[in-house]
Amino acid sequence: MKKTVRFYELRVVKSSGGNDEVLTVGNDFWQKMGDHVDTLTAQQRQIQIRGRYVHGESRRARRPAQRYFYVAGVRERAEWPDGLSSATGVVGDLQPQDRNMVLIDPTYIVPFGGSNQVAVLTMSAASPRVTALESWFTAVHKPNSPSITYMLAPVINSRVSHRLAEAEGATVLRVTVAQGSEVPEVGGGHIGEAARAAKAVSSETDIELGWTLNRRTGGEHTTSALLDGARWVREDFVSKAEVNLVLAEGDSLKRKKYDLLKQQFTAMEKFDIQSDERPSEFAVMTGVNLAIASFRKEFSS
Repeated sequence: MKKTVRFYELRVVKSSGGNDEVLTVGNDFWQKMGDHVDTLTAQQRQIQIRGRYVHGESRRARRPAQRYFYVAGVRERAEWPDGLSSATGVVGDLQPQDRNMVLIDPTYIVPFGGSNQVAVLTMSAASPRVTALESWFTAVHKPNSPSITYMLAPVINSRVSHRLAEAEGATVLRVTVAQGSEVPEVGGGHIGEAARAAKAVSSETDIELGWTLNRRTGGEHTTSALLDGARWVREDFVSKAEVNLVLAEGDSLKRKKYDLLKQQFTAMEKFDIQSDERPSEFAVMTGVNLAIASFRKEFSS
């Protein structure tokens, strides 16, 4: 079975007086997060996020030996599917032996290397996406610090990530926020504020946002704001994201257009998972580590 693994880098954002400040994070963050989660009770690890309970755990895989986080969305019983006997064709209710047992849809978050990067694997369409993961990590680690938010910024492929880092600014940014998507509560500067304000109008519509300088040069404040927005957008809440970057080439500045969603680094790997079997931890972690090897190859230069 083939699955897509996505890659993100941790950001810690402090909000104060309407301004967002990105804080420096030590490279032992995920180790400390895991140690902290280990001290919490099951009830403290079950967080209600936008009307849905999300359960999370810190785990240690045996083969290969590494720590990861298992974060799962809890299905309400009204959303449970029926059961089917493949032998008899009889359809019936799902009846777990433990009456407190519920169905959950997991996502695996695997830190790796000496930085704060993680590989993320969602196991089903109902598994928590990145916005819910951010909310869960924020809630369990800083429950009494509403000004601190943990964010997972998508890793762009090596060529474009270098372009984003080197860019003097941006002159065009166009994004589409799909109906039903959850816009992150912080981040993105003025672009993020505009997206959140537009989303507050209605959750039933797609939202198309665009800023362009056309042929004008634009001031540093404008081009920097558009660049901050471009570095913020990601695939879990936008369905389209295009930017024109201002890049230095020799003694002049050039504009180049990029599709940010197509440039986000992902790895499609084959997992040793059978369609009629529950995925084993070994199969999941082996597949994720193959994806991490692909990531390292991409960014080794």
